[in-house]
Amino acid sequence: MTRNFEEAYNKTAQIEGYYANNPDDKGGETYCGIARKFHPDWKGWKHIDWWKTRFGQPKWNQRFAKLDDDVKLFYYNVFWNNLRLNDISVDLATMIYDVAVNMGSYKAIEFVQRALNVANIKEKLWEDLKVDGIIGSKTINIIQKVNSDYSKKWKEIKVWYICLKGYRYINIMEKNESQEIFASSWVSRVKLEEK
Repeated sequence: MTRNFEEAYNKTAQIEGYYANNPDDKGGETYCGIARKFHPDWKGWKHIDWWKTRFGQPKWNQRFAKLDDDVKLFYYNVFWNNLRLNDISVDLATMIYDVAVNMGSYKAIEFVQRALNVANIKEKLWEDLKVDGIIGSKTINIIQKVNSDYSKKWKEIKVWYICLKGYRYINIMEKNESQEIFASSWVSRVKLEEK
């Protein structure tokens, strides 16, 4: 695992916590942000299920230290490697990683593609990307070009990315008031970008 991944992982892990099973959480039962609903085959669920049969329901935010390496490996393979985050600068990679963990890979890449498209001055600086939520070579190449050639635009793209992230949380809460219980946590995720 890379140093950049370790940095991103540690920032996101501070917000994710450990065991949770909130009935209002769309992901249902989660451990360190890994939702059983979306990742039922994660091998850590076997250990948690074993725990339940022996000791009952885990407490909120209960840590299973035995799973620390499994959690980190899961995030490295499923999000960091699959999204090719070693190929881009650590500041944007960290932002994309956190959104992927919380909203899914599609949204994480959709946001960066949209941010790149609105910052290109009607395609004068680079051509628009197809907003498909896929981190292909074209998206990677434009990210690298902007990072190396357009420092003011680079900062702007990161701000647009944060705006899209915040708007997504607001939109979720406006559509479903039960999700407002996550508002403080989601604000922490948006504030994560300020550090």
